[in-house]
Amino acid sequence: MSSVKNSSQVVPLQPLGLDKLGIRLFIGIGPKVLSRMIWASRHATTGEKWLQFSSNHEGRPRLRVTFSVASAERAFARLKAGEEPPLLPCELRARASQSTKKGVCHA
Repeated sequence: MSSVKNSSQVVPLQPLGLDKLGIRLFIGIGPKVLSRMIWASRHATTGEKWLQFSSNHEGRPRLRVTFSVASAERAFARLKAGEEPPLLPCELRARASQSTKKGVCHA
């Protein structure tokens, strides 16, 4: 983060968008939690999205997905409040297959 000196005060500058690595460093989370947040943002049917996309060029060579800084701040507040993003579909399938194995107790 840089700053600009105004006539009487120093005003901090924030970037308009953060990429995946920037979000991980900004919030201090692991790649799996970030993947859950992105998946939940893309497939949210109810409630607030975890992250807001500034530009979405994923899948194109050498172009990055960027997210708004304001949405990263909201996601950080939600994580601090104890809320967690939903599990990825592959994690749900893995849990379902583990619970149907012989000898596993259902709670």
